[in-house]
Amino acid sequence: EGTGTPVSNAAAPISDPRGSYVGSKNSTLFHHYTCSSARSIKAENQVWYASYDSAVQAGRTPSSCTQKLPK
Repeated sequence: EGTGTPVSNAAAPISDPRGSYVGSKNSTLFHHYTCSSARSIKAENQVWYASYDSAVQAGRTPSSCTQKLPK
């Protein structure tokens, strides 16, 4: 019988259902959702994008940490 503890699958990609990139309503930058800066954006200010290109097309600029990641 299970203990209720989820089993981690290291092969499964980490993702967020809202998108892969997030920006703040109060900034022109966007971040990959795993970036520490992304986690500091208040929920009510978050603007999500499905892809790097969609964030750029929306007029956003990638943060320095996001620029280092593969697109």
